[in-house]
Amino acid sequence: TNSLTVLGTIPGSPAEKSGIKKGDVIVGVDNVKMGDYGQTPTPDDAAALLRGVPGTEVTVKIKGRFAGEKPITLTREVLKGRGASGRVVDIGPSKVGLIKVLSFN
Repeated sequence: TNSLTVLGTIPGSPAEKSGIKKGDVIVGVDNVKMGDYGQTPTPDDAAALLRGVPGTEVTVKIKGRFAGEKPITLTREVLKGRGASGRVVDIGPSKVGLIKVLSFN
């Protein structure tokens, strides 16, 4: 395909703040169509286009929830301390810690 499907956004990230949601389809970043790679684009392809100097803008073209494509402009920022989140839940008489790992190196 010539697009990437959003699996989720990092809480508090520019993507989340702009309203990008799970299931949205990225078809382009700035003036680059995801199909311009001559192969199926990878998340690394999109990440390379999205990364940049904090405070600068990048426009993501999304389709899925909208008629046609919708450009969404994001302001880049440094994402710190957002690689994981967790909570404790009660399961019967026990407490279990749930950890969601968003990224790691």
